[in-house]
Amino acid sequence: MTMTRSAPEIAAYSRGDLASINCTEPDPFPNWAQHAEAEAHDLRTIKLDGVIIAAMGYVPTSRLEAQAFAVVDREACKGVGKQVAALIRSQQLQWMEHTGIPLAHASCPANDRAARVFLQVIGYKPAGHSATTANFIMTWSKEHG
Repeated sequence: MTMTRSAPEIAAYSRGDLASINCTEPDPFPNWAQHAEAEAHDLRTIKLDGVIIAAMGYVPTSRLEAQAFAVVDREACKGVGKQVAALIRSQQLQWMEHTGIPLAHASCPANDRAARVFLQVIGYKPAGHSATTANFIMTWSKEHG
């Protein structure tokens, strides 16, 4: 008998969700999850069969720009990665439209090919890199969505 997994779905964020995700990437700085919970807007959790597999949000850096993030349990997302990427993209486009913020920045370790590809699948475009960090941008406009 084959077990079928349900589809991943967006859920309300609860304090501690970020820290509970099994993520192999190191935090960008100490206490990052607590900082993100305190500063981020529109935090959302993605669950699969009731288990947290990802969380996302954004921190406005100006009236026209924001730093967006998603923390993903890659192992738990196997087989549903495209669906998770679609949920993150949809949620991000919704907050960009709602807030009128037309430019979102995201980054990942420069040597993490999977993270770079994931950001591009969501809709980010490469925007330069350093030896340690790959930078990306996503733009939104009322005319182009």
